[in-house]
Amino acid sequence: MKLAGSTPVASGFVAADEPRAVRVARDILTAGGDATDAAVALGLALAVTLPSRAGLGGGGACVARPAYVENKSLFGIRRQAPAPVTEALEFLPRPPREGAAIGMPALARGLFALHAKYGKLRWEQLVSPAENLARFGMPVSHALIRDIAAAHADITGPSGKPLAEGETLPQGQLADILSALRQHGANGIYTGAVADAIAAGSNGAIDAAALRDYAPAWTKPQGLAFGDDRLYFTPGPGGNLARQLWEKVNGTAGTSLYTEVLRTIAGSGRADAAEIGRRELAVADAAAAMLPAAPAVDPEEGDAATGFVVVDSGGAAVACALTMGRKFGAGQALGGTGILASAAVPSARSDGLSGAAMLWANDNTGKLLAAFAAGGDRSGAQALVEAASNALKTRQSLDGALSAPRLFAAAPGALYAESGVSLPGRQASAAKGLGAVNAVLCPSGLPASKPDCAVEADPRGAGLTATIVR
Repeated sequence: MKLAGSTPVASGFVAADEPRAVRVARDILTAGGDATDAAVALGLALAVTLPSRAGLGGGGACVARPAYVENKSLFGIRRQAPAPVTEALEFLPRPPREGAAIGMPALARGLFALHAKYGKLRWEQLVSPAENLARFGMPVSHALIRDIAAAHADITGPSGKPLAEGETLPQGQLADILSALRQHGANGIYTGAVADAIAAGSNGAIDAAALRDYAPAWTKPQGLAFGDDRLYFTPGPGGNLARQLWEKVNGTAGTSLYTEVLRTIAGSGRADAAEIGRRELAVADAAAAMLPAAPAVDPEEGDAATGFVVVDSGGAAVACALTMGRKFGAGQALGGTGILASAAVPSARSDGLSGAAMLWANDNTGKLLAAFAAGGDRSGAQALVEAASNALKTRQSLDGALSAPRLFAAAPGALYAESGVSLPGRQASAAKGLGAVNAVLCPSGLPASKPDCAVEADPRGAGLTATIVR
């Protein structure tokens, strides 16, 4: 599904796994917010509308790039401006102490830090939509119902019956916490009575002092060189695996990625199935070689993440992967806060769990070319590399690249495959859906007077895109 306005010039793009949160981001961009403002509001909204994969008790990782601003002299003569610096922010729900099964609640501090560095609108304006959704109730989406069914969770609605799609679900306790977050910033829940309640509800896993002192980690990644362009990945296990896979399968040299994008959009949008199969098999084999030798785990088990992308007309972009560690986290509330505890994401992890996100940019021109983000389950990082490779290497349109059948290596020698993958001489277990990739692709780059971007949500999910026009 897509939302669009009536004028011909697009000024923003959003793609995420849950429709209500996409509408929140759309409204923030329409109100004059930048990509960071919309991404922060979207992430907080997901904590209400998709608690299976995002929440105040969980966290995530983002890559962010500010808008490109061209220098002008006193007489209006244009001069080359320095390229924007892409930064990465890691706020995964790590174990608060050794052996803890519950993760550190990191989402609010992470999004607050993102807004403090790049946001334009007032913080209160970004929290209010999520608070209102929690207090007055949000219509339960198909995306949430699917996760409830997959997790075999027993969740009842206000009627006392099993929660149904379209039913209005208020979350009063969570609304009160979001109110404190709106009024007092991150300190509203990391200090004082709320922090004490979180610590008490964690059964000793979370210490109030550690909660107070928690801070997300900013880094300035070098990115992978690819021709004239650079690819910037999120930190953490999912982003690190995606970066290594890309480098292994696609290399770090060759024609300009910018040129490849132009060729992709100029193509017919069709791709040879055998070529797709070879590329995705190369990704899966590379992943298998990097993963530890362990019993194969079904891709739907384990980590659950959601990825989203937001791009504005100035070329500012934020791509994030949020996670609760597994569907619905640790399966317990933190005291009477309405915050669902996450399952901890271990600090040392080599199995590629958690989602991943990536920005493509040409630092010579200062322009943003694309943003990709992957969620789903264990397959997220591999799905991102498969989808992005298809978009750039097989002359597919963006929708074709996202809808192409995928492979997933769960462990060395253990492959899962969606229907339609060509695997001559290879065996794979059947899988219904591998990963959920959302993306924006802009062949002419942003900023541009007439953007020619494509925005797509993964057809395997129940997400939404929005194109904002002014």
